[in-house]
Amino acid sequence: MDASSAKDFPTSPDRVRIKGRGGLELAIVRSSSPVPATCESPRETNHHWWDVLKGLGRRRRKSTTNAYAADFLDVTWQLNQVEKLSEEKTSEEYVTSLAYDDTGELLAAGCKDGKVFVYRRQNEQLQVDHRSDHSSNGRPFQLYSCFQSHEKEFDHLKSVETDEKICRLHFLKRPNRHNFLLSANDRNVKLWKLSEKLVEFDDSDLLTNESARSNLTKTSLRIPGYRPTDLTVAAVPKRVYFASHNLRMNALSASSDLETFLTADDLTVNLWHVEVPDLSFNIVDTKPDNIEDLAEVITAAEFHPSSCSQFAYASSRGSVRLCDLRSNSLCDHHSKLFHDNKNDQPKSFFSDIICCICDARFSYDGQFLLTRDYLNLKVWDLRIESRPVETYSVCEPLRGKLSKLYENDQIFDKFECSWGYNDRFISTGTYGNYFKVVDRISGHAVTLKTTDSTRGRQQPRRRKNSVGSKVVRADEPNVDRLDFRTKCSHTLWNPADHILTNATGNGLNFFYVRQNGCEQHGQAN
Repeated sequence: MDASSAKDFPTSPDRVRIKGRGGLELAIVRSSSPVPATCESPRETNHHWWDVLKGLGRRRRKSTTNAYAADFLDVTWQLNQVEKLSEEKTSEEYVTSLAYDDTGELLAAGCKDGKVFVYRRQNEQLQVDHRSDHSSNGRPFQLYSCFQSHEKEFDHLKSVETDEKICRLHFLKRPNRHNFLLSANDRNVKLWKLSEKLVEFDDSDLLTNESARSNLTKTSLRIPGYRPTDLTVAAVPKRVYFASHNLRMNALSASSDLETFLTADDLTVNLWHVEVPDLSFNIVDTKPDNIEDLAEVITAAEFHPSSCSQFAYASSRGSVRLCDLRSNSLCDHHSKLFHDNKNDQPKSFFSDIICCICDARFSYDGQFLLTRDYLNLKVWDLRIESRPVETYSVCEPLRGKLSKLYENDQIFDKFECSWGYNDRFISTGTYGNYFKVVDRISGHAVTLKTTDSTRGRQQPRRRKNSVGSKVVRADEPNVDRLDFRTKCSHTLWNPADHILTNATGNGLNFFYVRQNGCEQHGQAN
């Protein structure tokens, strides 16, 4: 480095202070030596100072991660509300689908008898002391509406009976003061409009007989109006999207353009326009010419949260395909293929079954993809196709029970997964009404158990897990004592708060996160 370039840097001692998040302050002292001897240009000098900052950042991140781990292990999970949706006592699940709207204010629960329960979060509940239990009259989520979405039908042309069970729900982004909900059973999709009515027509001043009309004067004339009344919610069907799938639907997802949504079955993915109920476009068709050559089926599909042209669909072979409608209207050729190369290792009889992806969800920022197979949760970076960046075991001891589960057909059970508020937490369920929550920052997990008949606080089984470089294995419940007839298939995080909702049996459970004596609400950690 010559003298002319050395003049670009101060030669007198100078202190530079950089303030960061969390009160972190870095002080960099520039000494009399202009640059390190190994630097040959001002750009390399900048790289030198950047390396110093990166080193400090690494040390800061390590201490921050330890703090997150300590905070996560100190978290108290409180079961503040249990809602029974049916008095029927059976081992079969009554709740079959869950969906929050984008504001986290409304929660919809679809049931096996075709009913949809919509709960609304009470804003006044946010002002109460969260350190105390909510009373029965002050539950944070109140029933907002209940309506019959689907009925049992019989297709006489195909001799096929369609159950009324709700398989998927999805809220559309609110375009006005009304809410719109998509509900689907195995064959049909319906669009419901949820509208509030706070006033009613006042007809007390109407003249109903001829004598009153004949004696009408200017002073006795009254104009009919409206009077306030109790809140009533009307659920009105606006569209019915008739059957375009020959097989049972397993996916329903709305696009970010507020105009289109997709549905999927085992072999196809169809694209719909909200205003056109009688026409759909086939965008993915995996059906081979010879059905005997069928190697995999579609198990899940979802639109990208911010790009209306991108969507992903998962298969029973453990792979996820990312497609872009801008490249081709028929997405027979994917843009990216996410496949774990470890699945190509020597396989057992059950390998192809347990690698089947049950659910796939995009993160809120759209940079990651969460998938759930029978035994693991995997987080994929959309820039890396060959392997998942994070893998978490859900219930590893089940691997020794695969033969028994196969005999009872329970190895084919499906479990949903969910991203937590601000993408920090991920969760999924398993057998025995257990479900697991993982903190992606610290790599720790907690296992909780819920019931549909109790109410009050429940503490998790908090254990510090052995954290590896990529795989985190948590202590699991005793599989020899698990009741495989009960399971927690549906777990869903509130998109705007630290509230986790799951469905077990015939009820809903609302969990709240409390830390250091206070409950977390809307705090981005």
